[in-house]
Amino acid sequence: MEVDLLIPINQESIFCKFTERKSEEAVIMIHGIGGSLDAQNSQKSTIRFDFPGHGRSPGTADILYQPQADIVVFLKDYLQKIYNFASFCLVGHSKGATVAVLSASKQDTVVSICGRINLTVQPLNRHSKDELEMIQNGQTVTKQ
Repeated sequence: MEVDLLIPINQESIFCKFTERKSEEAVIMIHGIGGSLDAQNSQKSTIRFDFPGHGRSPGTADILYQPQADIVVFLKDYLQKIYNFASFCLVGHSKGATVAVLSASKQDTVVSICGRINLTVQPLNRHSKDELEMIQNGQTVTKQ
């Protein structure tokens, strides 16, 4: 069964689609920049959501990584209290992959990442030439 949820967080709200399955695990799907929740198919319970100011969530869009990671942690904790899941898997697409890693670093969480594979196809000004070179050489680039 799929239900729509509007979850209040701070002075914003997150629009979610929750598909409940008979499982102890849940998957939180995290969209990339400018994306939305409209893509899913899983045997596990899934939570697909729009960040504030994206898709069907009202509010102001904040595209910084850490505030979005904090929203994912809040959402996970909120759903844990209501549905008592044994574990969560975070699946992120594009920027959502980075948000998944940042969210997981705050807790004991399993992360499944669908990241950017072709670094030459980045939104303009996402990374400088030096940052792209660092990434291609296996170095870490941190953006706040």
